[in-house]
Amino acid sequence: IWEPPAVSTQGGQNINQTFSSSTPVASEPSNYPENFQAIATGSSGIITSWTDSVPGAQAPAGYLLLCSTSNTFTAPEDGIEYPESVEVKHISYGTETATWTGLTSSTNYSFAIFPYTNSGAAIDYKTDGQQPTAMATTSTPSQTADLAPILQVLLH
Repeated sequence: IWEPPAVSTQGGQNINQTFSSSTPVASEPSNYPENFQAIATGSSGIITSWTDSVPGAQAPAGYLLLCSTSNTFTAPEDGIEYPESVEVKHISYGTETATWTGLTSSTNYSFAIFPYTNSGAAIDYKTDGQQPTAMATTSTPSQTADLAPILQVLLH
């Protein structure tokens, strides 16, 4: 994008003229993903999956997934890119799955998914309407599995 010189040069060289480029900012995604579900994979893991959003007027760049044991979610705030953690994941559009590990056994987990465009200070989450949610419960470790390390020591 062209910017005029900072000072009038009256026919001289425009040494203070600057040029910059900027990436266009996309609008908020049009739709939420569909078929959002969560499936426990054992005592400490859950896989969430979905069908990508139908693009509509604006396809998402990715999805913010949130994990909670309280089944309560606060919608993300535009302009804030939340860091990844045990409870937060950013997944690119087109991936359609997320793997959650390091979870507590025998615990109910809830998940919410928010499509977004852009990144950094320009990130724009879809928060109108009802975001998709899913639930799963991690399993209880079997007593055999818990005793396995002890049995290995005793047998050697």
